[in-house]
Amino acid sequence: MRILALGLVCLFCCNAVRVERRRPRPIMSRRKNETDVQSKAAQNSCKAIPLDFVFVIDSSRSIRPNDYEKVKTFIINVIQFLTIGPDATRVGLLQYGSVVQPEFSLNNYTNKAEVEQAVRNMEHLASGTMTGLAIQYTMETAFTEEEGARPTNLHIPRIAMIVTDGRPQDTVEEPAAQARQVGIQIFAIGVGRVDMNTLKAIGSEPHSEHVHLVANFSQIETLISVFQSKLCGVSEMCEVVDHQCQHICVSSPASYRCQCREGFILNPDGKTCTEIDHCADGTHGCEQEFINTNDSCVCKCRKGYTLNPDGKTCKKIDHCADGSHGCEQEFENKDDSCVCKCRQGYTLRTDGKTCKNTDHCAYGKHGCEHDFMNTEDSCVCKCREGYTLRPDGKTCQSLDLCQTVDHGCEHQCVSTTDSCVCRCFEGYILAEDGKSCKKPECGHGVMDLVFVIDGSKSLGPANFELVKHFVNGIVDSLDISKTGTHVGLLQYSTKVCTQFTLGQYTTAQDVKQAVARMQYMGRGSMTGSALRHMFEFSFSVKEGARPNTPRVTVVFTDGRSQDDVSEWATKAKNSGITMYALGVGKAIEQELREIASEPDEKHFYYAEDFEKMGEIKKKLKSRICKDKPADENMCQCENVIMFQNQLLFVELSGPPYYADQGVGEVFESTKNFWSFRGKQRSSQLPGSWITSSLLSNMGCSSSSAQTVDQEKRPGTKPEESNGDTAGVRNGIIAEDAQTIEDQMQLPVQTALPDDLQPGTDDEAEAVLVALEAQEDLGSGEDLLAAMDPQPEPAAPEEPALEAPASAPAEISPKAEAAGRKLLL
Repeated sequence: MRILALGLVCLFCCNAVRVERRRPRPIMSRRKNETDVQSKAAQNSCKAIPLDFVFVIDSSRSIRPNDYEKVKTFIINVIQFLTIGPDATRVGLLQYGSVVQPEFSLNNYTNKAEVEQAVRNMEHLASGTMTGLAIQYTMETAFTEEEGARPTNLHIPRIAMIVTDGRPQDTVEEPAAQARQVGIQIFAIGVGRVDMNTLKAIGSEPHSEHVHLVANFSQIETLISVFQSKLCGVSEMCEVVDHQCQHICVSSPASYRCQCREGFILNPDGKTCTEIDHCADGTHGCEQEFINTNDSCVCKCRKGYTLNPDGKTCKKIDHCADGSHGCEQEFENKDDSCVCKCRQGYTLRTDGKTCKNTDHCAYGKHGCEHDFMNTEDSCVCKCREGYTLRPDGKTCQSLDLCQTVDHGCEHQCVSTTDSCVCRCFEGYILAEDGKSCKKPECGHGVMDLVFVIDGSKSLGPANFELVKHFVNGIVDSLDISKTGTHVGLLQYSTKVCTQFTLGQYTTAQDVKQAVARMQYMGRGSMTGSALRHMFEFSFSVKEGARPNTPRVTVVFTDGRSQDDVSEWATKAKNSGITMYALGVGKAIEQELREIASEPDEKHFYYAEDFEKMGEIKKKLKSRICKDKPADENMCQCENVIMFQNQLLFVELSGPPYYADQGVGEVFESTKNFWSFRGKQRSSQLPGSWITSSLLSNMGCSSSSAQTVDQEKRPGTKPEESNGDTAGVRNGIIAEDAQTIEDQMQLPVQTALPDDLQPGTDDEAEAVLVALEAQEDLGSGEDLLAAMDPQPEPAAPEEPALEAPASAPAEISPKAEAAGRKLLL
C-alpha cells in the first residue's frame, strides 16, 4: 500500500509539472518573435544615422483588439533597428481615430526601453478614420522644435510612418503634399482593403520605396526586414545618386531630399532654391531704403544720412556741426561734406573757403530794362524774346516777328510780345487754321444781337456745354467787328446775369472765349424777368447798343417759365426788336410763340432733345442770313407810312396842303413841331421836306417807302404820272419827278451858307423847335396814339398857294438847310 500511495503521489506531481510547463508556451512564443528580432537587430546593427522618427497609427474601430496588439508589436520590432538617444534617433508616436491623440513627443524619451514601455501602454481609441487631420497635426505640431524636432539647419531627416487599414474620412492629398514640401519623408503602410491610390497620395516618392500594402495584420511582420534595410542602409544615398540638388542633399533611409541654405526656399521642383525676400510684404517700415538678408529685412539710409536707433527712420548727417569748415561767408551741409558758399555778388575762390567780389550786377546799378547777365568783367543787359537791345545797351525794342518768320497769314500778320498772330481785313473772319480768312456766312448783315440763355437746373451741366457750343456756332457765322455785328449775352435762372454787353467785345474770338468761360447757374427759370432785363438794359446806349442798327434777340429755354413772358416779349417786339425763340425738350410751345416775332414759323424753333440742336443752328443761321437785317430791316417804316397815309397829303409841286385839320393839334402837342400851328399855315415848311426828314429821323432812306395804290387827289390826274411806278407813294403825289426820291431832294438843293447860326427870326426858331420835337415824336405810331380820330375835313376855302416845286415859297433856303442839317 505504501508503494501504491507513493506511486500515485509521484504521478500527480509529474502531471502538475507538465501542466506548468505547457501554460507559458504561447507567451514564450510571442516573446520569441520580439527576442528574435532583437537578437537579429543586435547581430545587424544600424549605421548610426540620427533621425526624427514619428509613428502615425490608425486606431479606428475597424481594427480589432488582437490586430491592434499586432500593430504595437510591429512598432516595437521597428525601433529595434534604431539607436535612440538625444543626439541619435528621437522617436515620437501619435494615434488617431475621429481625433488625434499624441502618445509621446520626440523629446519625451531618451532610450529604447522607455519607448517600448510607452508603446505597450497604448490604448485602442476605436473611433473614426481622420487620416488627413493626423497628417496635418504631424506637420504643424509633432515636428516642431517645441515637440523635440531638431532645427532644419542641422539637416536631420524627418520621417513619418503612417499605418492605416481603411479609407480616410477626410482629404489627405493636400496635407500630405504640404508635409512633403516642408521636408518630411512619409512611409505609407496599408493593411487590408486600403486604396493604393490613397497610399500613393500620402507617401513620398519614389512610391516603390515609400508605399507598402499587406493583406492583413499578420503579414505586417514581413515588412520588418524591408524597413531594416531602409533604415539601416550602409551607404549615403546622396553619395551614390545624381541628386542634382542646387544647395544641399540630405540622405534619408532609402532616399534623399534636397535642402536650401538659410535664407532660401526650395522650389516646387524639389531641386533648386529661391532666395527668401523678407522685404516683399512691405511691412519693413523703412523710411528710405532696405536690404534683404538671409533671415530678415534690414533698413538702410541714403548717403548723407544715418539710421536712428529705431532701426527704421533716418537723420541727416550735419557735417558742418563741428564748426571746422573754415568758410569765410556761408556754408551748406551736403550729403557727404560741408561746402562753403558766398553771398550774392561774390564768388568762391579756388581754396574752396574764401570769397571774392565778381558779381557786377549784384548792386542793381546796371539800369537794364529787361534782363541782365554778369560776365567776367562787367554786367551786360539782355532783352527778352521778341525784343532787341537798343544802341544805348540798356533799353529794348520789340522785334517784328512777322518780318522774320514765315507766318503764312493770308491777310495780315500782327507781331505780339513773343509771337505773331494772323488777322483778317474788315468783313472777313479767321478760318480754323488760324491763317486763312473767309467771308462770314452773314457777312452782309449788321445788327445788335443779344442771346438770352436759360441756365436753370433742368438743363444740367452737360447740356449747358452743348448750349455754349450752339451759341459759338451762331457767332462763327456773323461778321463781328467794330462796324459789323455786336453780340451780348444774358444768362438767367432765378436771377438774371449779364455775361457780356453789346459793346464789350468786337471780335468773334473774344466773344467765343467769353461764352466758353460762362459758368452754369443751375437754379430756377424766370424767363419773363430775363426778357424784361433785355428790354430795359441790354439795348441801351450804356451797354453798347447803336442807333439805327437792327436789334435781334435769340431766346433759348428748355422748360416752362416760372413767370409771365408775354408782357415783356410784346414790349420788346413793339419796340422793334426781332425775337427768335428756341426751345428744347420740355419747352412750352405757347410760351415760345408768345416770345417769337411774327410770323412765328420763321422765328420759332423747337428740338426734342439737345442732340438735335444742330438742326436748329442750321435753320437759325440760314434765317438770320436770309433776313439780311442790315439791308431790309434797317428802317421799320410801317408807322411812318401809316402816319403819312392818315395825316399828310402834300402836293410837292405847290404849297403844303393838309388832308386832316387835326394835324395842327398834333403838332401843338409836340412842342410846336416845326412851328406848325393850325392858324399859321403861311409859315409851314414844304411837305416834301417834312416827309424826307421824318423818314430820315426814323432811320429810313426815302427809298424804303412802300408803293401804294394811286389815289386821285385834287389838282392831279392819274395820266400825268406817265406810267411811272413811283407816281404815288405813301400818300404823297409826285407830278414832275421820276421817283419820290427825286422829289424829296428838291427842297434841299439850294446852296446854303456854312456859317448859318440859329437866330431869333421865325425860320431859325422853327428849326430849333423841330429839333426838340424830334425827341418827343418817336414814330408815326406815337403821333397817331396821341391824336383822336376826326372826320375828313373839307377842302380849304382859300385858294391854294402857288409855288414852284424846286423852290418852295413858304421858307427860305437858309432855314430849310439848317433844319435838314440838324435833323439828319
